[in-house]
Amino acid sequence: MKYLRWIGLLLCTGYAPLFGQRYPIRHYTVRDGLPNMQIATTLLDSRGYLWLGTNDGLAKFDGDQFESFDRHDLHLTSAYIQGIAEDSRHHIWILTREGLTRFDGAVFQHFPVPRHLTVNNTPMQIDDQDRIWFVASGRLCFFQHGTYRRAASTVTGIDSLPVTSLRWENAGKRLWLTGGPASGQVYYVAANRCFQVSGYAPPAGFQAHLMPGYAQVILREANQLGETRYLTVEPAKIPAPFFQITKGTGTGLAPLSGDFYCLDNPSGRFFRYSGERRTVDILHTSLGNLAYATPVARSGKVYFGTDKGLIEVFDNGLRYFDEQQVPYVWSVAERPDGTIWLLNYGTLPLRYVRTGEDAGTIEPLREPALHQALKKARADKQTLWNRYYYHPVQDHSGQLYLPHETGPILFDGQNARFLTNPNDGTALFFYHDVRTDRVFVGMPGGFWVFKQGKLIRKITAKEGLHPCLYGLSAIAANEPDVYWLGTGTGLACYHFGTRQLTNLTGKQGIEPAMGVQDMCQDPHGTIWLATRDGVCYVDHAKKQVVRIAAETLRGKASFVGMLTDSTLAIGESQGVYLIDLASWYRQKKIVMRLLNHRTGYQGIQPGQAGFFRDRQGRAWITSGTVLCYIDSKRFVQRAEPLRPVIRKLNGQRIPFGGGDSVFTLPGNQHTVNVEPEVLGDNRPAQTQYAWQLDQQPWSAWQTTPVIYLHEYGSGRHTLRVKARTGGLNEVSEQVARLTFQADMAFYETPLFRESLPFLLSGLLLTGLVLLWIVIRGRQQVIRTNQLLREREKESLFLSVQTIQSQLNTHFMFNVLVPLQNLILKNKPDEAARMLVEFSNLVRGFLNSSAITTNGRKGQSLPEREITLAEEMSLLNHYVRFEQLLYRDKITVHFDAGSLDGKLNPETITLPPMLIQPFVENAIKHGLVHKAGPGNLWIRFMGVEETLVCTVEDDGIGREQMRQIHQHSRKAYRSLGATLVQQRVDTLNLLGYRIHVQTDDRLAGGTVVTITIARSEEL
Repeated sequence: MKYLRWIGLLLCTGYAPLFGQRYPIRHYTVRDGLPNMQIATTLLDSRGYLWLGTNDGLAKFDGDQFESFDRHDLHLTSAYIQGIAEDSRHHIWILTREGLTRFDGAVFQHFPVPRHLTVNNTPMQIDDQDRIWFVASGRLCFFQHGTYRRAASTVTGIDSLPVTSLRWENAGKRLWLTGGPASGQVYYVAANRCFQVSGYAPPAGFQAHLMPGYAQVILREANQLGETRYLTVEPAKIPAPFFQITKGTGTGLAPLSGDFYCLDNPSGRFFRYSGERRTVDILHTSLGNLAYATPVARSGKVYFGTDKGLIEVFDNGLRYFDEQQVPYVWSVAERPDGTIWLLNYGTLPLRYVRTGEDAGTIEPLREPALHQALKKARADKQTLWNRYYYHPVQDHSGQLYLPHETGPILFDGQNARFLTNPNDGTALFFYHDVRTDRVFVGMPGGFWVFKQGKLIRKITAKEGLHPCLYGLSAIAANEPDVYWLGTGTGLACYHFGTRQLTNLTGKQGIEPAMGVQDMCQDPHGTIWLATRDGVCYVDHAKKQVVRIAAETLRGKASFVGMLTDSTLAIGESQGVYLIDLASWYRQKKIVMRLLNHRTGYQGIQPGQAGFFRDRQGRAWITSGTVLCYIDSKRFVQRAEPLRPVIRKLNGQRIPFGGGDSVFTLPGNQHTVNVEPEVLGDNRPAQTQYAWQLDQQPWSAWQTTPVIYLHEYGSGRHTLRVKARTGGLNEVSEQVARLTFQADMAFYETPLFRESLPFLLSGLLLTGLVLLWIVIRGRQQVIRTNQLLREREKESLFLSVQTIQSQLNTHFMFNVLVPLQNLILKNKPDEAARMLVEFSNLVRGFLNSSAITTNGRKGQSLPEREITLAEEMSLLNHYVRFEQLLYRDKITVHFDAGSLDGKLNPETITLPPMLIQPFVENAIKHGLVHKAGPGNLWIRFMGVEETLVCTVEDDGIGREQMRQIHQHSRKAYRSLGATLVQQRVDTLNLLGYRIHVQTDDRLAGGTVVTITIARSEEL
């Protein structure tokens, strides 16, 4: 323990004073989008773009992002940019050794310099007539209307004057020059005449150059010894120095309106000279850095183009102390002499001693009385001497109350003592009521109240305070003797005189405020609370707590405090939010601004109750990293609103000022891609965009910098775009506009596409109706055709029946004729036997004929067929009958061997009386006329689904029979063959496939082959 104590004392005595606060900076390099680190020239144009000319390309900076252009974009062989300027049409001109290049926002156009001119490495200037002045081959030249000319051709008195630098003064309409025989004299051109400023010459060893970009005409003198002077130049006056730098030290020599910024190359120091106050400040130091471009100041920032990239310095009242200077401060206090105490938990306490208006040093806090008090009252806890908590205060007599881990300490400037016993616990915070001089201390279980170092009351559970671990914050209300007390479990309103206490914890049905970290009161008397759920205010009338800005302030608020009478500061994990209370009370509108690393605040996670405002108007803010303060006198309260710009349309850049033009889209193009960007330096969070097409509602906010448009019709349309940064900076919404003309075919218009589903539905319904009509019509046609076919079949069937009837008559006649002959010849026995066979034959014949002719109506043809067995039986009766007539004349081969073994005669059917006529023809035409006995063969066989029947005889054959018919009228002529052929043809029309083929037998005779099959339709 003793060892640690002596280490602490050694640190206290050996800690050397350090330079104080620093200015926040941001350093941009090629990693951030610069084409090259070495910046030679800068220009802030009328739109707000910062243009940077580097040794290898051009860059455009919108305050957050870079867009770079290389030599290919510029149509050059080398992209070393020597000068940038803007003309009256807001076109950007770039000067290189190859000549001038113009950029209208969409296209670069290069104007090559004539070969007889060599462009010098000096900036260029544009006058009020859009003449571009530059130096080439050591002489003044200008470019106008696409032509390069020497100045001597139009300017009187310049002749062959050598020129080293130039500067256009818009107010006086003069072009200032340096040069002449001594290379340091000052001239100016007015009304096309050149005048010399008499009585001036740079000191020996100094070179003089005009500095473009400043509001005044500034002349810079510098030598090789690190000495630099800056002078103001006016007509008929000798240039007067106002600021000088000698070996890294800046000195103000004369008043100057506004602030002057410069970089001293030898020392690498960035200076600000406040000419009205004649104070000099070092903003930043970058050893070995060089700068040739003029610094650009806007919106509390200064941009220095250097050899190490672009350095952005925040000169907006924000300062910080890095962690090496001031490690992890928890609380800040101010002593009567203006010294600022910086207390922390576990490291060396420090103090800040002012050495000037904006300067000071950091040194150890050497107050032996504090150590003596700890040694005397807390002997066993001396190692905890540097463990301080939140919000020390000072009473009316100048006594300082310090929150310590071992209890509250009272320090009167010479002596220190503890106000509580060792076992009373930690003092977390203090609050001083300036009206009554009461001091509230956050203690375990609640609040203790002191006055002039004496304990006068304890506000704990005994007084009715809701249960809590510690008292965290307190503040006096406008009403006399009324205080608001905050804890980790709720809020309480306490009347000191009557001891009346009202708890707001949720148990009483009142909206609670949980985890009240800090409180403050604004000039209107409103109590603001920093809670673990965000920021709230107390509604006095309803005794309620109301939360504000819940969408933005989602996390725990660490502190609230009044930066100015109209600005509320809020500590949150994202940084420090500033609320404009004037807008709040006037319109009940939350207008916020966020301070973070993008806007100059360098701290990370502001500390609990970490806001303290000193008597100089500086707001000290603790954090988890660095200590910062905001100088409210220099701080710009209202942020510059964001200015949206529409940069590209369908991937093509839009010319500057294109918002007033109408862009015509290619025909039938029904989608548009628009790429906006935003101008403005105050962008602490990601930029959001919203857009509106014509009079449609505004879109939801989006972070993607691309807007996709569709569903628009033919005609002229206007797109409006606005921007914000995370819901902040809504002081005034500026809107960018783009007008485009769309010429689309009717079928590409949104109205057509919206109507298309209904149109298709109508067409589909109409098609279905037509299809139903067609199908119904076709079904009707099919039914009609089917009916016609059925009638046709019926007609054909009737025709078959008619033919069958004729065959029946023919058959009966052929059978009765032989029987009649036997009776006439008086052969009764033979006639009797024939009559018996005749009866059997007629019975079978009539049965088969009945099936064909007497079928039921609607019965199909297959249902009117007879079996093969019935057909064979009929043929047997018939051939036996014929054998009785011709006795031994005919031998019939028709038995079981005549049938193919694969056939089942009981299941196979065929039209009746189809084979008999061919058997009759074989007997009557072939065998009867044969001189001797003859043979008749009848066979049946099956081939797949076809029945094949062959009737073969060895009679006289077809040729002899033909001759007999030719020479004899009495020869038998078969009418049955003709009728059978007609019947076959008719049956084929009804769906049968019956084929009759007659062939001559090789050994004599005839072979008739009958094939019987059915079609699939039958």
